[in-house]
Amino acid sequence: GCHNLTDAAALRMTNLTRLRSLCVSECHRLTDKFVTGVTESLNQLLHLQLRYLRRITDASLEYISHRMSGLYSLDVSFCTKLTVGGLARLLTEKCSSLSELRLYSCRQLDVEGGSLMMMNNGGGGGGRNNNGGNNGHG
Repeated sequence: GCHNLTDAAALRMTNLTRLRSLCVSECHRLTDKFVTGVTESLNQLLHLQLRYLRRITDASLEYISHRMSGLYSLDVSFCTKLTVGGLARLLTEKCSSLSELRLYSCRQLDVEGGSLMMMNNGGGGGGRNNNGGNNGHG
């Protein structure tokens, strides 16, 4: 990872208007402030990888959902401060173009039984038992 990259780097990216993909995975010093700057200046991004940014919170998801309406893929794997509520807001608000969401090893997100899907689909519950767990029904 880019261990020395700081939040101030987002300010230096404002002129990268053709950039469509940004990967800052494992840049452990980055916080919500970086994501705020990126969403303000690089809202044309299609792919955003924020893996292992353990300092970002639901605030980052809110900035992304409000400012990056064309985002196609988002990777927040190993981001341990995100909550189900923040994720639900991301999925139900303005990110309608989001086609790929990676949440590997986000163990703090309890989506057992499809509760996140129910929030996103207005209670539809499709795919509720696809969690691989034993629900006692064979």
